[in-house]
Parts: sequence; structure tokens; C-alpha cells
Amino acid sequence: MRANGEEVHWEFGDLPTREETERSVSFAPGSELDGYVLLEQIGRGGGGTVFRARDPLGREVALKLMREDLGPRGLKRFRREGELLARLCRPGVLRVHAAGTLGTRPYLVTEFVEGARDAEAYLAGRGREERIAFLLEVADALAAVHEQGIVHRDLKPSNILVDPAGRPHIADFGLALAPDHTRMSRTEEFVGTPLSMAPEQWKDSAAVGPHTDVWALGVLLYWALCDRYPFAGATLAEQFARVTSGPLDPPGAGAALDAVCMRALARDPKERYADAAAFARALRQAQDADQGASARTKLRLVVALCGTALTTAAAGLVATALRAGAPAPEEAPLAPARTAGGSSPPAPHDPPANGPPRSAPA
Repeated sequence: MRANGEEVHWEFGDLPTREETERSVSFAPGSELDGYVLLEQIGRGGGGTVFRARDPLGREVALKLMREDLGPRGLKRFRREGELLARLCRPGVLRVHAAGTLGTRPYLVTEFVEGARDAEAYLAGRGREERIAFLLEVADALAAVHEQGIVHRDLKPSNILVDPAGRPHIADFGLALAPDHTRMSRTEEFVGTPLSMAPEQWKDSAAVGPHTDVWALGVLLYWALCDRYPFAGATLAEQFARVTSGPLDPPGAGAALDAVCMRALARDPKERYADAAAFARALRQAQDADQGASARTKLRLVVALCGTALTTAAAGLVATALRAGAPAPEEAPLAPARTAGGSSPPAPHDPPANGPPRSAPA
């Protein structure tokens, strides 16, 4: 098996028995095992414990050590995860470096995503455009997975690691299906996370396909658009009822985005997008339509504000012009001033018309 152009050797041999698994040693930070130094525990889940470790070349890696109590079926899934990751060498999918066994416990070595957060923690508080752009990156990565004939089956925020640059890394392919893997029994096929499981995962495992991952993308998109999950319930029975038959209101993000979301969440797999690539194309078109509508709305607002400003300015000019054209009011004549004694000063005498008076002859 090859991963990222390098040969990855599996050393499982025969699967250990339950008794052998229970007798396996306990691994703790600081231990040096098979050339790997375990630095710290960074995660623990249904499949095992994840450590930040240093490999023989000095690189920091993530080492996933399988749980002791999973048994043969869990071992098969653990091995399958490494095999599938080794096929997927592309941006957006967690890269695998090596695999093997420590004692009787299988391990898987992948790239270590420094400062990683899950998708929900990363997107919280971000705007719609950033959220959609991020989901498009996830959909593009998942499209490459589908091109290999692989179905993830457990796509959820905690399985999408986000590095400090905001790039997604799809992880945890332990439940994935591939064309060359034999299907498990119906009981074993009831796997996934109820919050994002498609109806066929609840009822008919034979119908699982790329459209099943499209449903999970629809759940993520619904949350990204309105900050709530579409089928959350207090119990499994309540979640089952909501997924399979309950009503679902659109997220209320506009006609184009609502249409993409609701089609991805169609209960009939045939009515959904066929795969992640088709979902991504539709979401890009809806995003363009949403941005175009937003731009038109902003333009109308600007035009309206400009119109209001012009109207106000014109009214002011008219008022100014009217004031400038009005005749000035006549000034009232001044009353004659009075002397201190209260009498008016003598009126001046006009000189005679023919000059000063002549003296009488003697």
C-alpha cells in the first residue's frame, strides 16, 4: 500500500484475540514505542486514543492507537481507515504516513495538524460568506474521495480538522465504504453519528452511497446558514422521527441557498445531488446568486439615499433662491430729534430764489 508516494507497510498479521488484546500494555505520554515518542494525548474517541508524537525522522505526527476493547470487528475498521487514507493524497484530506502494531494494538500515523480546531469551533462567529467558502473547500475535498469510489459515512464537524490558516482536513475514515470492501451485516451497518446520519443509514444500509455524504454536507450547510442543526433531538427516537418523517423549515438564507440546502436534505436519495462535486457546483451558483442579489440590494439602497440627498439639496437651493429674489423691506423715516429742553430745533430757512436780500435805499 502506498501513501503520498511512500510505501506504507501494514504489520497486523493475524488479528489478535480478545484475550491478547486485553493483555496488551498501556501506553502513556513519554513512552518510546516502535521508534515513536508519545508526547501528549490530544484526543480520545470511539476508535482509540490519539497522541501527538515524534517519528524516527524527527517530525511531529499524530499517532492513533486503537482501543483495547474493540475486538476483531473494530480491528478491521481500524485497518480499513489506514488503507483508505493511503489512497487519498490530496489537499483537504488528512495524510497518512505509516501503520503498524504496538504490542497487540494497531496504530495509525497521520500528519499532525498544529493548532487544529473542529469545523464548528472554527466557524462560530464567522459570517455567511466565510462559512460557505469553507464548506466549498470541504465539498471539493469530499468530491475527490467520491471519485475514488469511497463514501465517508460519518462526515461531521468533529471529523473536519481546521488548521490555523483555515484549511480543512477531513479525518476519521473508520466507517468509510469502498468498492473493494465487503459490506458488513445489517446490524453492523447501523453506524454513524445520529445528528448527521441520512435516512438510509437509519433504515437501509444497502442504499448508502455518495448521496449519503451529500446529506451530511446539507446538515453542515443548514447549520452554517442559521446556526442550528436541522434534526436535533433529545433522544435517538426523536432524532429518527425528525430525520425520517418530521417537517423541516428552510434555513431562511434566501431562495437560492435555501434551495441547495433543502435538496441536499431530501429524504429520497434520488432527489439529492448525486455526489459532493454536484453539491459544490450548485452551492457556488447559489452563492453567486446570493452575492448578486446582495449587491443589487446595496445599489438600490445607495440610489435611494442619493435620491433623498439630492431632493434635500434641491429643496435647499430653491429656498435660498426664493429668499434672494424677494424685495428688501422699506426703512421707516427717522423721527426728528428733540433738544434737551424738549423743543424741536428751528427749521432751516431756504435762501431766496434771487439771492440774498438787498438793503433799502437811504
